[in-house]
Amino acid sequence: MHNFIFLIIVLITNAIQAITGFAGTLLAMPPAILLIGVDNAKVILNFIGFLTCLFIVHGNRKKVKWRILAKILVLMAVGMAAGIWIFRQVHLDILLYLYGGLIMVTAVRKLRNSGGKELVPVVQAVILLAAVWVVLNAVLLCSQAMEHMFTPELTGFAVIACIPALAGVAVGNRLHQRIGKKAFLRVTYILLFISGVLCFI
Repeated sequence: MHNFIFLIIVLITNAIQAITGFAGTLLAMPPAILLIGVDNAKVILNFIGFLTCLFIVHGNRKKVKWRILAKILVLMAVGMAAGIWIFRQVHLDILLYLYGGLIMVTAVRKLRNSGGKELVPVVQAVILLAAVWVVLNAVLLCSQAMEHMFTPELTGFAVIACIPALAGVAVGNRLHQRIGKKAFLRVTYILLFISGVLCFI
Protein backbone atom coordinates (compact mmCIF):
# COMPACT_ATOMS: atom_id res chain seq x y z
CA MET A 1 0.00 0.00 0.00
CA HIS A 2 2.85 2.39 0.81
CA ASN A 3 4.37 1.83 -2.63
CA PHE A 4 1.02 2.48 -4.33
CA ILE A 5 0.51 5.75 -2.43
CA PHE A 6 4.07 6.73 -3.35
CA LEU A 7 3.34 6.19 -7.05
CA ILE A 8 0.23 8.41 -6.79
CA ILE A 9 2.37 11.12 -5.20
CA VAL A 10 4.88 10.77 -8.05
CA LEU A 11 2.09 11.24 -10.61
CA ILE A 12 0.71 14.39 -8.97
CA THR A 13 4.03 16.06 -8.16
CA ASN A 14 5.44 15.51 -11.64
CA ALA A 15 2.34 17.11 -13.14
CA ILE A 16 3.14 20.16 -11.02
CA GLN A 17 6.81 19.91 -12.03
CA ALA A 18 5.87 20.06 -15.72
CA ILE A 19 3.81 23.22 -15.20
CA THR A 20 6.04 25.23 -12.88
CA GLY A 21 9.53 23.86 -13.60
CA PHE A 22 10.06 23.30 -9.87
CA ALA A 23 8.32 22.00 -6.74
CA GLY A 24 8.04 18.39 -7.86
CA THR A 25 10.72 16.96 -5.58
CA LEU A 26 10.01 19.52 -2.84
CA LEU A 27 6.41 18.31 -2.69
CA ALA A 28 7.24 14.63 -2.99
CA MET A 29 10.16 14.34 -0.57
CA PRO A 30 8.47 14.68 2.87
CA PRO A 31 5.66 12.14 2.24
CA ALA A 32 8.10 9.90 0.35
CA ILE A 33 10.42 9.81 3.37
CA LEU A 34 7.49 8.80 5.57
CA LEU A 35 6.41 6.08 3.12
CA ILE A 36 9.66 4.47 1.93
CA GLY A 37 12.48 5.95 4.05
CA VAL A 38 14.95 8.74 3.43
CA ASP A 39 17.58 6.80 1.44
CA ASN A 40 15.04 5.15 -0.86
CA ALA A 41 13.22 8.45 -1.34
CA LYS A 42 16.45 10.26 -2.28
CA VAL A 43 17.46 7.66 -4.84
CA ILE A 44 14.08 7.15 -6.50
CA LEU A 45 13.00 10.80 -6.60
CA ASN A 46 16.38 11.85 -7.95
CA PHE A 47 16.21 9.21 -10.68
CA ILE A 48 12.68 10.28 -11.58
CA GLY A 49 13.60 13.96 -11.49
CA PHE A 50 16.48 13.41 -13.87
CA LEU A 51 14.36 11.48 -16.36
CA THR A 52 11.33 13.79 -16.35
CA CYS A 53 13.39 16.99 -16.56
CA LEU A 54 15.44 15.49 -19.37
CA PHE A 55 12.17 14.73 -21.17
CA ILE A 56 11.05 18.36 -20.79
CA VAL A 57 14.40 19.80 -21.93
CA HIS A 58 14.72 17.44 -24.90
CA GLY A 59 11.34 18.53 -26.22
CA ASN A 60 12.31 22.21 -25.88
CA ARG A 61 16.09 22.09 -26.40
CA LYS A 62 16.08 24.95 -28.92
CA LYS A 63 14.62 27.28 -26.28
CA VAL A 64 17.30 26.67 -23.64
CA LYS A 65 19.36 29.77 -22.76
CA TRP A 66 22.73 28.05 -22.41
CA ARG A 67 24.70 31.08 -21.19
CA ILE A 68 22.23 31.77 -18.38
CA LEU A 69 22.16 28.06 -17.55
CA ALA A 70 25.94 27.99 -17.14
CA LYS A 71 25.88 30.91 -14.66
CA ILE A 72 23.15 29.29 -12.59
CA LEU A 73 24.99 25.96 -12.47
CA VAL A 74 28.18 27.53 -11.14
CA LEU A 75 26.31 29.07 -8.20
CA MET A 76 24.23 25.96 -7.53
CA ALA A 77 27.28 23.70 -7.59
CA VAL A 78 28.58 25.53 -4.53
CA GLY A 79 25.25 25.22 -2.77
CA MET A 80 24.94 21.53 -3.63
CA ALA A 81 28.40 20.73 -2.26
CA ALA A 82 27.48 22.51 0.98
CA GLY A 83 24.18 20.61 1.13
CA ILE A 84 25.87 17.21 0.77
CA TRP A 85 28.31 18.09 3.55
CA ILE A 86 25.52 19.30 5.85
CA PHE A 87 23.48 16.11 5.22
CA ARG A 88 26.42 14.03 6.42
CA GLN A 89 27.05 16.17 9.50
CA VAL A 90 23.57 16.99 10.86
CA HIS A 91 21.04 14.54 12.31
CA LEU A 92 18.14 13.64 9.99
CA ASP A 93 15.41 14.88 12.36
CA ILE A 94 17.01 18.32 12.55
CA LEU A 95 17.40 18.44 8.77
CA LEU A 96 13.74 17.53 8.28
CA TYR A 97 12.64 20.33 10.61
CA LEU A 98 14.88 22.85 8.83
CA TYR A 99 13.73 21.57 5.43
CA GLY A 100 10.07 21.77 6.42
CA GLY A 101 10.46 25.22 7.93
CA LEU A 102 12.20 26.55 4.82
CA ILE A 103 9.44 25.17 2.58
CA MET A 104 6.71 26.69 4.75
CA VAL A 105 8.37 30.12 4.88
CA THR A 106 8.91 30.09 1.11
CA ALA A 107 5.30 29.07 0.47
CA VAL A 108 3.89 31.80 2.72
CA ARG A 109 6.07 34.48 1.13
CA LYS A 110 5.07 33.40 -2.37
CA LEU A 111 1.37 33.33 -1.45
CA ARG A 112 1.54 36.84 0.01
CA ASN A 113 3.06 38.12 -3.23
CA SER A 114 1.03 35.95 -5.60
CA GLY A 115 -0.65 38.95 -7.13
CA GLY A 116 2.62 40.34 -8.46
CA LYS A 117 3.49 40.08 -12.10
CA GLU A 118 6.94 38.74 -11.32
CA LEU A 119 5.41 35.52 -9.91
CA VAL A 120 3.93 34.44 -13.23
CA PRO A 121 6.73 32.36 -14.79
CA VAL A 122 7.12 32.11 -18.52
CA VAL A 123 7.80 28.97 -20.56
CA GLN A 124 11.46 29.95 -20.84
CA ALA A 125 11.84 29.89 -17.07
CA VAL A 126 10.25 26.45 -16.81
CA ILE A 127 12.62 25.05 -19.45
CA LEU A 128 15.63 26.70 -17.81
CA LEU A 129 14.76 25.28 -14.40
CA ALA A 130 14.28 21.83 -15.90
CA ALA A 131 17.72 22.07 -17.55
CA VAL A 132 19.30 23.01 -14.22
CA TRP A 133 17.76 19.97 -12.56
CA VAL A 134 18.95 17.68 -15.35
CA VAL A 135 22.55 18.58 -14.55
CA LEU A 136 22.18 18.54 -10.77
CA ASN A 137 20.26 15.27 -10.74
CA ALA A 138 22.91 13.71 -13.00
CA VAL A 139 25.61 14.67 -10.49
CA LEU A 140 23.57 13.24 -7.63
CA LEU A 141 22.95 10.04 -9.58
CA CYS A 142 26.69 9.57 -10.04
CA SER A 143 27.28 10.23 -6.35
CA GLN A 144 24.59 7.75 -5.31
CA ALA A 145 25.92 5.12 -7.70
CA MET A 146 29.42 5.51 -6.26
CA GLU A 147 27.97 4.98 -2.78
CA HIS A 148 26.25 1.77 -4.00
CA MET A 149 22.78 3.06 -3.14
CA PHE A 150 21.22 1.49 -6.26
CA THR A 151 20.23 -2.01 -5.19
CA PRO A 152 18.55 -4.25 -7.82
CA GLU A 153 15.21 -4.05 -5.99
CA LEU A 154 15.36 -0.27 -5.61
CA THR A 155 16.41 0.22 -9.24
CA GLY A 156 13.48 -1.90 -10.42
CA PHE A 157 11.02 0.13 -8.36
CA ALA A 158 12.56 3.37 -9.64
CA VAL A 159 11.99 2.23 -13.23
CA ILE A 160 8.37 1.36 -12.41
CA ALA A 161 7.90 4.76 -10.76
CA CYS A 162 8.96 6.44 -14.01
CA ILE A 163 5.67 5.35 -15.59
CA PRO A 164 3.42 7.56 -13.39
CA ALA A 165 6.13 10.23 -13.46
CA LEU A 166 6.05 10.54 -17.26
CA ALA A 167 2.25 10.33 -17.16
CA GLY A 168 2.31 13.24 -14.72
CA VAL A 169 4.50 15.25 -17.10
CA ALA A 170 2.02 14.59 -19.92
CA VAL A 171 -0.89 15.69 -17.73
CA GLY A 172 1.04 18.75 -16.58
CA ASN A 173 1.77 19.79 -20.15
CA ARG A 174 -1.95 19.65 -20.94
CA LEU A 175 -2.95 21.54 -17.81
CA HIS A 176 -0.29 24.13 -18.60
CA GLN A 177 -2.35 25.20 -21.60
CA ARG A 178 -5.73 25.21 -19.83
CA ILE A 179 -5.23 26.46 -16.29
CA GLY A 180 -4.32 30.03 -15.43
CA LYS A 181 -0.71 30.16 -14.31
CA LYS A 182 -1.37 32.49 -11.37
CA ALA A 183 -4.16 30.30 -9.98
CA PHE A 184 -2.14 27.14 -10.33
CA LEU A 185 0.89 28.66 -8.63
CA ARG A 186 -1.26 29.59 -5.65
CA VAL A 187 -2.38 25.97 -5.36
CA THR A 188 1.24 24.88 -5.69
CA TYR A 189 2.35 27.14 -2.83
CA ILE A 190 -0.43 25.81 -0.63
CA LEU A 191 0.71 22.26 -1.39
CA LEU A 192 4.29 23.27 -0.63
CA PHE A 193 3.15 24.53 2.77
CA ILE A 194 1.40 21.23 3.49
CA SER A 195 4.51 19.37 2.38
CA GLY A 196 6.56 21.38 4.86
CA VAL A 197 4.09 20.60 7.67
CA LEU A 198 4.56 16.86 6.97
CA CYS A 199 8.23 17.21 7.95
CA PHE A 200 7.14 17.88 11.53
CA ILE A 201 4.88 14.80 11.81
